[in-house]
Formats: sequence, structure tokens, C-alpha cells
Amino acid sequence: MNCDMEVFREVKEIRATAAYYTVAMNKVVPAALVKRSLNLCFFIRHPKTDRLANVVYNYIKERSNLPLRCPVVPGTYYIHNMRLSDVPIPSLFPESEFMLEEIYRSELRRELLIEFRLYGKLLVAVAKKIECKTLTRTFNVSYKIHNQKSITNQSVEFDIDVTRKIKDLRLMFLYYAVTQNGTVQNALIKRPIDICFFLRNPKSDRLVKTVYDYVKDRSNLPERCPFGPASYHLRNIRTSDVPIPSFLPLAEFMLELLYYSEVRGEKMIEFRLHGKLVRLIDGIFSK
Repeated sequence: MNCDMEVFREVKEIRATAAYYTVAMNKVVPAALVKRSLNLCFFIRHPKTDRLANVVYNYIKERSNLPLRCPVVPGTYYIHNMRLSDVPIPSLFPESEFMLEEIYRSELRRELLIEFRLYGKLLVAVAKKIECKTLTRTFNVSYKIHNQKSITNQSVEFDIDVTRKIKDLRLMFLYYAVTQNGTVQNALIKRPIDICFFLRNPKSDRLVKTVYDYVKDRSNLPERCPFGPASYHLRNIRTSDVPIPSFLPLAEFMLELLYYSEVRGEKMIEFRLHGKLVRLIDGIFSK
């Protein structure tokens, strides 16, 4: 990321307020997780007075011609080649979407100088392998992973043919963490879902609804029961965009979706997605 700034007059004092917010899965921005208010002129003279700000400042200083003292004289300043993947991230920050807000003011003039907001995401899913088994002639499912080696541009598409009318469909939604030696632990998330009921009442499960809303916007999946016979598709499901709960550990995982008919006592589809959760910044850095 590059940033260029023109300063047209001498600035004798600047106060900066930096705030870091986590963004919930429903896009609500709660109170700031971290908030710092700094007298920049004092901080530039005494950078060790704020250890957290100093870590970021040292990174930026090496990639810029920002002034090293006050007053700030008129001129052109820049910050170039700032790789977001390299910026130090405190370990206390949760693995979730975030907003970084920086407000710069002149206290002497009571003047707002700059407002800056950066929206981002620390945690993304990367698919490694998909297993899909249809156990009935009612469904035929095909899939394809695009850009499998990419972290930010990986996507998945599905085509689903339903050969008869479906009046009853249940889903068991399971999420497992996988240890470094490949052991699958007990399910961290386990949700039995009556799909026909859920389609009528999507707010009945907030976690599932978050994923469902993302998928619905990229598919022609049915919105009510009964459905079929028909052909359905999911397109451009970008694994890095799928909402990830912040409580999930930074580890490999297996997502298991088991579809069945309770009325018929019939298993229909077994779907397993093997992947890993990574910090987006780590992923970009490693490319």
C-alpha cells in the first residue's frame, strides 16, 4: 500500500487518535478493542513512551519520508511499499474482521485534519480437499476448486441435480479442528438442522444464517420446500470471503455436512471439506 500526502502549511502540533475495532459476523462494530490518543510531536521526540504505537511507527518510518520532528513543514510526504502482511499485529487481537480508524486533529485550531479507516480480515479459510459422496439417485453433485494454490483468490463451484420432489431434508453440520499429527478432535460445532424449517425461519440459527446468506447470494438454491426436480448451482464461493467465527482456532479443520431424509430414513449426501484457517496477513506474506 502506498500513501502520498501534501502539506500546504506549517503544522506545529497534531493529535492522533487510533482505534482498532473487531467486526462481528453480523457486521456490527462494537466498542474499540484498543484505543490510543497521542500527541504526535511529543511521541516523535519520545517514541518509547507508547510501545504498541512505536512498533508500528518503526515499521512505517523505514518506508517513508515522514518528518522526524515538529513543526511539520510544507512539503510532499509519502509512505511506500507498506505490506499489510508485514505490519506487526499484537497477539491479543482476535482472528476476525476489523476496522482500523485513525483521526488526526489540530488542537490549537480545533481543526479536523485527516480521517483514515482501513477495513480488513485477519482469518480466512483455505480449502485443501473436498470429498463428496451421493448415496441416493435423488441427487447428483459435481464440484470444482479454482485457484487451489491461492489464498485470496481460491473459489469453489457446485452443480446439483435433483431428480425428484424433496419434501423433507435434514442436515447435520459439523466442524472439527485437526491437530498437527492429523488427528480429528471432537466437533467444535455440531448443528442438526431441519432445512425446510430453516428456509422458513433462517433467523432460528444465527451462525448457520451467516454462511447461508453468503451462499444464497451466489446461487439459485431453493428458498422453500418442497423443491425439485431441478438443477441448482453455487458459483464463485470464495473461501477467503466466507464468514469465519472468531472463536475457531488457527488450525487445520474438517467441515462435514451430512444430508439425510428423516421420513425415509435415508442418507443422501456426505460432504467433507478439508482445509486450514490462516491469518490473511500470514498467507499473503508466505506467497
